[in-house]
Amino acid sequence: MGAFVNHANYVIIHDATHNLILRSKSWNKMIGILADLPNLTPGAMGFRVYHLKHHSHQGDYEYDADLANHWEARLVGNKWYRKALWLMLFPFFQLTRPPRLKAITMWDRWFFVNFACVAVYDAAIVYFCGWAGLLYLTFSFFFSIGLHPVGARWIQEHYTYEFDQETTSYYGPSTVSPSIGDIITSIMVCPRSRAGYSFSSFSTNDTLCFRESSA
Repeated sequence: MGAFVNHANYVIIHDATHNLILRSKSWNKMIGILADLPNLTPGAMGFRVYHLKHHSHQGDYEYDADLANHWEARLVGNKWYRKALWLMLFPFFQLTRPPRLKAITMWDRWFFVNFACVAVYDAAIVYFCGWAGLLYLTFSFFFSIGLHPVGARWIQEHYTYEFDQETTSYYGPSTVSPSIGDIITSIMVCPRSRAGYSFSSFSTNDTLCFRESSA
């Protein structure tokens, strides 16, 4: 249950990043920080920075944190157990991607506000609920973006099978549901990077494939 709730919080953080909840950027940032509290770590403001770069430089290895690292793709390869471990440890892999990006400043006053709010929240959880409460939130966090049914969207959402697939925004009845899967504009077709490689990540019967091919 906790993973589903945490995942819903990520939907709120995502929409706040795009300033879709309120008119004011500052209020959207505050909502993102509020939704980030149960996630244990201050990720909302950092996500805001590199996710907007993902949209403005989609498929560019030096700016898009949604692309796997070169070493990450080689490490996982096409072994089913490596794919499962990769998905289970996805939060750690995700942390290794922003440092490679260019022209990104993660440390600003909003990041420190995010950090302070999460630290106070975590301390309150330990005080009122004990370490068991913090452990529950830890598992909820890892499963919400890891080896869990809701974690499958990290594979499904951003990759296409056909390079001609439509990638314009979807507007229809299902947009009333809290599903990031409706945001088709985030789909990635993995163009070649400046390093001369094309990295594609796509789902198969074995859950996940990484493929590296020279230009």
